[in-house]
Amino acid sequence: MLEVHGVDLYREWVALILEGGESAIRGFSELPKYSGFVLFPEPVGKQFGGIRNAFESVAVYDASFAENGHVFDGAGGYEKLPARFKFSSFSEDELRGEIARCMQEFTYEVNDLIRR
Repeated sequence: MLEVHGVDLYREWVALILEGGESAIRGFSELPKYSGFVLFPEPVGKQFGGIRNAFESVAVYDASFAENGHVFDGAGGYEKLPARFKFSSFSEDELRGEIARCMQEFTYEVNDLIRR
């Protein structure tokens, strides 16, 4: 929310709990802006082998990828997924289309772990 709308929801949440009362959220753009994300699930027991087919879009404002060789052990959480994309757009249709395109086009490689 902070990156797209300029609102820190965590700060607002803490302020509401500690101070009570109503939220003082301000700063929304006059134009509607939509946001979304794609998180690729953690393939537990596999090793990240790299990106096979990259994905680029003007709607993507941030993307993160696992490091080559990273072993997915199930304890990584949000920060250790194979790939994460954050989107924003002034058009809901564009946002939906770009998210769908990302899920179709972006691919990565994982390898089995060699047990000795």
